[in-house]
Amino acid sequence: MDDWSGWDDPAELRIRLDVALEQIAELTEENRRLRERLGVPAPDTVPEQPEAVERPAPPTLPEMP
Repeated sequence: MDDWSGWDDPAELRIRLDVALEQIAELTEENRRLRERLGVPAPDTVPEQPEAVERPAPPTLPEMP
């Protein structure tokens, strides 16, 4: 399906869209199963903003005379 010669054919585009949507659904389900096996929370339960981590300031070089 790498040939895009029918890019302007609505029927061909609809077929490609349907195939892509089916693949997305399959991969989403596979990700859900794998996350469950690993004990990793689903993306919708992960905080959108990670907690801020305070980092020390980088060391500075002494001034040149």
